[in-house]
Amino acid sequence: MDKLNLGSDEAILKKNQKIIVSGSRCEAILTNRRLILTDRETGDIREDIQYADISLGAAGLNSIREPVLRLRINPPSGEPRSVEIIFVYQPAGINLQDLERSIAILREHKVTIQGSAHLDATNLMSRVNAVSASLPTVEEPAARPAVPDMSILGSSRTVTQPVPVENRPRPYLFVIAAALVILVILLAGAFISGLMAPSQHAAPLPGRTPVPTTEIIPATPPVTEVPVLTITTVIPMKEPVPVNGTWVRIAYPGNYTGSLKSGGWNIEINTTGTSDYLLPVRDNLIEGSIVKTEGNGDTMVVGVYYYGTLISEQSTSKPRGVIDLHLDIQQALRATPTPTPTPAPAVLSGDLTVPSVSAPPSGVWARVFYPGEYVGYFRANGRTREVNSTGDQFFQLAMTTGSIDGLIEKQDYTSRNMAVQIYKDGSMVASKNTTVPHGDIDLHVTI
Repeated sequence: MDKLNLGSDEAILKKNQKIIVSGSRCEAILTNRRLILTDRETGDIREDIQYADISLGAAGLNSIREPVLRLRINPPSGEPRSVEIIFVYQPAGINLQDLERSIAILREHKVTIQGSAHLDATNLMSRVNAVSASLPTVEEPAARPAVPDMSILGSSRTVTQPVPVENRPRPYLFVIAAALVILVILLAGAFISGLMAPSQHAAPLPGRTPVPTTEIIPATPPVTEVPVLTITTVIPMKEPVPVNGTWVRIAYPGNYTGSLKSGGWNIEINTTGTSDYLLPVRDNLIEGSIVKTEGNGDTMVVGVYYYGTLISEQSTSKPRGVIDLHLDIQQALRATPTPTPTPAPAVLSGDLTVPSVSAPPSGVWARVFYPGEYVGYFRANGRTREVNSTGDQFFQLAMTTGSIDGLIEKQDYTSRNMAVQIYKDGSMVASKNTTVPHGDIDLHVTI
């Protein structure tokens, strides 16, 4: 606070602690006079902008679909310039709330802001799930599994679900009805035939000799037992649940309805078969209720998967059965055994454990090593290289000298080691690593 040099009549209106400016982690402080951008670690002032010097602002999304606020600065003396403030992902949409409050303060101080802070609700998920898909396929490995279609209902949204197919009448009802009609026809025909046929014991007509008759008794056909056919419903196998989030899988061959709720999100369900639903939450309570709409004995299964690991499963075979969900994710994780990760086979230097490889002999390259999935970017000489990959990969940077900024994030909660290394002409010039679950590496290197 001492480095801000606030005036005696200057008050702080808002602090945004998780933002990125020019690739660095910063803190934005809005007072009743100005906007101050400080380094998050040292507290040094990076930008001191008077509200009167801001000619225009625009809210929107950057290339990796993060909420951003771009400001056009026209100081009385000096060249016009632009500042881009990135609001880093925070749970429950806190980053979007910070953006909305900041826009409100700027507008209160006569700053013109274009665009709207009310971005699509799906953009509130992690930068991990929002990386642009515009990279050339020849340079990038296969991306994460595709996320199945889903509809999410927020506080101001309506979810549109397909209209359920009406239950068709059971075929055996038609068979029974047809049998009854045939039986009535046969009985009516036999009754009419009995009235019209001459009696065998009636008196013979005068002048005629009665002809003896022989009663023919029809043989009774043998009874043939008809085997009973038992039909067993088999739920078809589906692809594995994606490993990039919290998923609920519902498997049932018939129709079912219900809802799932967690962290302010609400998903309305009205469908059939096996379906997967993504809940963009990490440590919340999951609640919901799934109901079979048919009175049969088929089994319905509801499973909760956390980054590919099954942490809860319930089932019911009751006609029109109900499965209620009340699941604490963190408590379920503590009760779910997780495999111990296998360490990498070689030690390169210090405690950085990565396999040894030969780097490209010329040019500037960034190497990312991690057994799981990771996303992020590298920025050098004004060009940004976006990353969405897995395993051990090299990414060439279009430069020979200058500064490199980067941010790479792990996409799971394991303690496996992730390393980022910078090579120039085959020699490593910088390296950083992390073993923090869902950790990230913030890189700033000058070569």
